[in-house]
Amino acid sequence: MDTKNIELMERSSVPKAILTLSIPTLLSTIVSLLYNLTDTYFIGLLDDPIQLGAISLAFPVFMVIQAIGNVFGNGAPSYVSRCLGAGNQQEARRTGAVATYVSVAATLVMTALCFVFLEPVLQVLGTSADTLGPTRQYVQIVLSFSVFMTLQSVLPALLRSEGRVKEAVIGMVIGTGLNIVLDPVFILLLHQGVAGAAWATIIGNIFAVVYYLSIYLRGKTSLSVFPRDFKPSRRILAEVLKIGLPSSVSQIIMSFSNIMMNNLASGYGDYVISAYGVAGKLTTMFYTNFIIHVTMCLQVGSVLVQLLPSTQLTEFTTR
Repeated sequence: MDTKNIELMERSSVPKAILTLSIPTLLSTIVSLLYNLTDTYFIGLLDDPIQLGAISLAFPVFMVIQAIGNVFGNGAPSYVSRCLGAGNQQEARRTGAVATYVSVAATLVMTALCFVFLEPVLQVLGTSADTLGPTRQYVQIVLSFSVFMTLQSVLPALLRSEGRVKEAVIGMVIGTGLNIVLDPVFILLLHQGVAGAAWATIIGNIFAVVYYLSIYLRGKTSLSVFPRDFKPSRRILAEVLKIGLPSSVSQIIMSFSNIMMNNLASGYGDYVISAYGVAGKLTTMFYTNFIIHVTMCLQVGSVLVQLLPSTQLTEFTTR
């Protein structure tokens, strides 16, 4: 087991720990921004508002899958970090395994329900006679491999909880890089349209998950994804859910809000849905850039405060 990252958080200076862990986190935010724009960009090159609208209509399903991953990707790391800080390595290992397998089980249940009620789900999304076919294609492919999308959220979050931020970002770069490379191949060269966009996304997720699993299986982490460590308890589930559920509620609300807006836009035609989808991605890009700059300012400020001698800091705060 590699304990270098735990030693970084326990023994290194605060400025060094902040810079070492925060810079890769900022890079992951930028990578996520590119990931969200890739499919829309290459589908837009087809100059087909129907397929572009299908991407927008299917996006709430994508968000719900991500929300399931974030329940465990946000809740488990909080408890894992506290366990590692308390020196309870065994509880941390169990929490990692529980978060992994329970998130997979929850995703499979959601996927089964969506396939059983696929036609009503497509109607609720706001599809028209023209957008129904391509939206169904995209949703079916994404749902079929939704487990990889969930794990792509949970596994890197667990790595970050023990300070392995670099590995978490590398996996994201692998997934996003493959998505960017495969999108023009599937969409433009092979003329698969929205189905190609879905396959590019899924393949990127699969390779990212394989990379993350290789880290766990080689014992490069203090956490575990082995079945032998899957020992759920009321305490672990309570600690995970009390942090994870509230943090994912906003994403679920955004998904339903997106569905409502798509249904309102569908009354004015498929072109309006396409335009609304593109505008939504641009809005996301603006807010992400804002968050990146604010986070950088806060982190640089934290480092400077730690570097200031106590006498200077006291003088500065009393002015």
